Amino acid sequence: MLFTKVDSWFMGINTNVPGKQKRTFLLYSGGAPAYREKCDEVTARGYEGFILT
Repeated sequence: MLFTKVDSWFMGINTNVPGKQKRTFLLYSGGAPAYREKCDEVTARGYEGFILT
């Protein structure tokens, strides 16, 4: 997985934005069914933790 070694937007790096120079794994690898379940949980809680404008 060489992409984890490269500074790119995929790893959360954006040299144009202050504070965005730390690598963060942005890929969800838990599978579609688990992702859908998590989305349903977030929706059921009224999007707790999100700020919607």
